[in-house]
Amino acid sequence: MNDVEKNKVYLVTGVVIAIDESDGILIAGMLSDSPFNAEDSESTQTKNLVGSFAFTRQKAEFLRDRLNEFLQE
Repeated sequence: MNDVEKNKVYLVTGVVIAIDESDGILIAGMLSDSPFNAEDSESTQTKNLVGSFAFTRQKAEFLRDRLNEFLQE
């Protein structure tokens, strides 16, 4: 990731939440530069997909706890 990308704010689009018996809740989504195509402000297609993410409730709790520890230092 270059310096320009580090200073950008990406939009979370297309979030999906699913429930799994073993891992609990799974949250997945996409990151994009723009939420919609320029031609259609209500399009479900993202214009500039940057990446995607997915994590379970357990992973989210772990990340939250580590972030809280870091911020308290």
